[in-house]
Amino acid sequence: MSAETLVISYLHGTPNSFLGKELLKHIYAHAGIPVRFEKYTSALSLRLSSQGKIDGETHRIYSLASAFPTLIRVPTAFSYVAPTAFVNIHGGIGFRVDGWQSLEPYRVGAVQGMRFAELGLKPRMHTVETVNSSDQLLRMLKSQRIDIAVTGKINGLYHINTLGLTDIAFLSPAIESDELFHYLHQKHRALVPILDKTIQAMIASGELKQLRQKLTKLIIEGDVEINSPANK
Repeated sequence: MSAETLVISYLHGTPNSFLGKELLKHIYAHAGIPVRFEKYTSALSLRLSSQGKIDGETHRIYSLASAFPTLIRVPTAFSYVAPTAFVNIHGGIGFRVDGWQSLEPYRVGAVQGMRFAELGLKPRMHTVETVNSSDQLLRMLKSQRIDIAVTGKINGLYHINTLGLTDIAFLSPAIESDELFHYLHQKHRALVPILDKTIQAMIASGELKQLRQKLTKLIIEGDVEINSPANK
């Protein structure tokens, strides 16, 4: 096994990516592979990782590999994201969510480079307002520049609590639930089976589930600093 320290990206200002980073730190520690993390905006992260300028992505949805063939997916999912529609309670919008198509009549915003939002929204919407981070997205919703903000449920709840956005609420149910997979640049292909075996073992033991539950609670309650310096 290589002693090289891999550099893995996670997404700036995005609690769900912070959660994935913390889970992945434990996975790499179990696998005995040195790693450090650097934060980027979503679009820049994909550009750097697909070019091999950094070594991989913390986690992305399954279909990413078809759009970025230089990125190799570790086969076993280790987390998930629940894309959720958030609204401003003063905007008079309230309905039961029934998939992406139920958002079509509205002005929708999302974080640039979030593949689940791009794939769900762009085929159906003429215009999607994009920003670089989920906290920017929720602030845009607060100012009613958009009708609906689409982001992971954990992301939205974290920002509601930490930014005091009491006029923001989420609609139910979640739009969908997407498994999230770790991706490495193809030059690290040999590490994929090692990491996959580690993830499977941590799932089987229940360690990964317990760790996710603990971290999710801390994040939603605002007890961790999402934008703390990387490489910890």
